Amino acid sequence: MVPELHLFIIWEHAVPLVQSIMMDLLTKFTVKKAFQIYWTPALFADNLSRFYGQNLPSGSEKEQHCGRGAFFCIIVMDEHPVYAPRQTSKGTLPVNANVFDAKAQYRQWAGGGHRIHATNTPKECNRDLTLLFGCDPDTFIQYYPGAWDGHCPVLHQDLLGTHGWQDLSQLFSALRSTTDYVVLRNFECLPDTYHTALHGDIDLLVRDSVDVALLLNGKKVFPEPYRIHYQVHVGGQPVYFDFRHVGDGYMDEVWERDILKRRTLSPKGFFTPEPKDYFYSLLYHASVHKPSIAPDYFARLSAIAERMEITGFSPSTMMDPYSLKHFMDTYMQQEGYRYTVPRDLSVFFNQSFFEKG
Repeated sequence: MVPELHLFIIWEHAVPLVQSIMMDLLTKFTVKKAFQIYWTPALFADNLSRFYGQNLPSGSEKEQHCGRGAFFCIIVMDEHPVYAPRQTSKGTLPVNANVFDAKAQYRQWAGGGHRIHATNTPKECNRDLTLLFGCDPDTFIQYYPGAWDGHCPVLHQDLLGTHGWQDLSQLFSALRSTTDYVVLRNFECLPDTYHTALHGDIDLLVRDSVDVALLLNGKKVFPEPYRIHYQVHVGGQPVYFDFRHVGDGYMDEVWERDILKRRTLSPKGFFTPEPKDYFYSLLYHASVHKPSIAPDYFARLSAIAERMEITGFSPSTMMDPYSLKHFMDTYMQQEGYRYTVPRDLSVFFNQSFFEKG
């Protein structure tokens, strides 16, 4: 198999073992780099929450178990990866057995628990490197092409995005390395500006809205638990996002999964739905999530339909509620999708649309 980059973290309460762990890692892998990292004490819980993708308030059990002081991060290259099923926190999964088994051994040395962290897959390593150092594995290898030189620089820095994002390009680059997402619509002006005259929010479809909100360091705008409207600081300015997630009823769950699976990478550096999904999801949004189709959608949907040569659709289709309902019904039935009521109660559900035909 192709060599893989992975990382180990020795949290504060396991730091006395760092020399023994390093010596063992040198026999198992090619050690690339080691760092001692200090997070801002007042932001430690926020960093830990964002790193693990779960809400971990100050003084959480995990924080008390692992420690909240300086920790070590050791990046290694596994020259001969071996994959095998292992029991993880997410069930039995195929993981890099070399890294996983080393982590399990070091956790035993540390008295059990989770005072040692290691990445199970290249995807997880990509996420961790991005948050810790702001780069993906390929970029990291370019920075540090050789083996470890024996030095361990000390870094006083928080996770990427802790103090806001430089711009939308940096934000989307971080998302690309950490999670699956698509910008559902109104992305024509991105990343140069984040809003249009009529649609001010950035609508993302993601797998886990809690994880993405933590990744982006987003703050909820409204207190209602069903609201997924967040404010994220970008370039010193507030940018507003809606984090739609798989299974939220915003659209059929199978369709949401399909959109993520079929997504395409824009030349501008962010993911969008593939053209067919874009057209039909936009038409669904315009007809099901709105009391009536907004004027700007007429031109946009008509242009997309003409470009894609979609048969049976024209501007007149949107003018006639019965024709529009029949057109949408035909597509939904062909794909096996259902109309669904959003769990987010702030999303309009056009009941009158279902009284047509």
